[in-house]
Amino acid sequence: MPSKPLGLKKIKLPLSTFWAMSDERRSALLLLGLFLNEANWLRKLLVKAVRALPPEPVEREQTPEEEANHGLTMLMMTTLVGKIWGGWERISKGEIAKGERLHSTLEGLSMPDGVKTLKAQLKQELSKDLFVRIRGNVAFHYSEKLIDISRLNNALTEQDSHVYVTEAGYTGDMLSYLSTIASIEPVLHPNPNPVYRIALQEVIAEILKVSELYCNFVSQRW
Repeated sequence: MPSKPLGLKKIKLPLSTFWAMSDERRSALLLLGLFLNEANWLRKLLVKAVRALPPEPVEREQTPEEEANHGLTMLMMTTLVGKIWGGWERISKGEIAKGERLHSTLEGLSMPDGVKTLKAQLKQELSKDLFVRIRGNVAFHYSEKLIDISRLNNALTEQDSHVYVTEAGYTGDMLSYLSTIASIEPVLHPNPNPVYRIALQEVIAEILKVSELYCNFVSQRW
């Protein structure tokens, strides 16, 4: 059944109003819009990628396309986490970059009670271990620790231990499925489910829930 088209409204911002803003408010408007652009793209693409993941259990060898989709799903998920974390830091901690002070600008604006509630919920969600681990290990940083995938020992089969390379072997065009699986470890750590594919689905559902909360909050501040 085809999904219902989104109803779009075009809200015009006169350039005279835009240029009349203070430098701080104009920068805040642009930065919050960028937060929303990136988070919304990533979470919508992540939803589509998750639907293409094979169900559990996988009783056959995956196709190269399925393995590539799995790797792309992980990349979008971890990048989304990193973008949300980075945006939240700028909003909540007042980090300064090139003279722009987003936090202090937003603090000078009124905040309705409903938005305060959203902010409190988002703060609580982002204080959990999940976002901290992903951001620090596989999103915008790579951990200096040895990669440990012992949790996935029983889940690995001979079907997983291979790489794909293009016949010409140009520009390092290669896909390592083992490395995709290795990137799952810091993502799954807080989830106790022993079946890693189910645990991954549950973690992605949690990330999508927080991303929706984040986008709602940022749009209210915009």
